[in-house]
Amino acid sequence: MNKIYLITLIIILFNLALLEGKKDLFDETQFKYLKMKNRVFKGALEDFESWENGKATEKYLKRYEELSKLEIGIIISGGILVEPNEAYPVPTIEKDEYIPELKKIVDIVHKNGGNIFAQL
Repeated sequence: MNKIYLITLIIILFNLALLEGKKDLFDETQFKYLKMKNRVFKGALEDFESWENGKATEKYLKRYEELSKLEIGIIISGGILVEPNEAYPVPTIEKDEYIPELKKIVDIVHKNGGNIFAQL
């Protein structure tokens, strides 16, 4: 595991452990302005068959719909690049053309009461 990801995970878990009055992993909780069903996280994994010609595939959208219906406090999306990289055919935040597709994923998760973070 990359050291940066491990350190980030440790920081997240440490901060969540500081939440007042929350002792159970499955308790509803709030972290700053973010209300969470619980403290269960779905880690970021990217499927390189998820995007075709700048559009999210139906398989990809369906996966997020299914995940958002589970009891997961935070879904961390698959990789989103800051700038294009031909080796990884995934969206970039550098191009506005991906915003409508990324918004579809966010809307699906929010519709089912879930929260989503982007892995950049």
